[in-house]
Amino acid sequence: MQKATSIKLVVLTLTTIITTASIAKLSDKQINSENSGRSHLVSDNYKVSVRKQINAPAENVWAIVGALDGMEKFMAAYVKHSQIDGLHVGAQRIMVGHNGKTQYEKIETYRPEARTYSYSVEDKANYPLKNLRNHVRVEVLSDNMSMLVWTSTYDEKASHPHPAILQIRMNEMLDTMVTGVKKIVESGSPP
Repeated sequence: MQKATSIKLVVLTLTTIITTASIAKLSDKQINSENSGRSHLVSDNYKVSVRKQINAPAENVWAIVGALDGMEKFMAAYVKHSQIDGLHVGAQRIMVGHNGKTQYEKIETYRPEARTYSYSVEDKANYPLKNLRNHVRVEVLSDNMSMLVWTSTYDEKASHPHPAILQIRMNEMLDTMVTGVKKIVESGSPP
């Protein structure tokens, strides 16, 4: 009886985490490009999005995320070092993890006037996701309040046995990044 109760509790907890984390499988199999008005057809696509209100002006938040480098400042748990070869569409960002692995990212859109950019992550054979795309947006809520929205869309690889766990991990990573930016900006630390 106690084992059955524990299993029900785990299932309930996972269901709550998935619902709360704004994790959704896209049913229309399309992601609308907010920057160009175009749609991109994808298959078996998943979306994970984290939104956090930040007690600071949007330009202060953008100074951190819009710089495109220094990811280790707010992703210290994952990133040892990052660098980018420019602030433009097509720029390549290289991130080196604490485990020594390197991740290559390509800037797909960059619109500082709208405080938004998107980037794709190079597919790798040993990576459990494919077609990973991220969109970062800073919204103005008031003169001293903003909202940071970080969204990832991806396809799961057919070989991965636990897609729900991938979604939870993606949400944890995005939440870590957004929370890191929030802490830096609200503490008044320079970018």
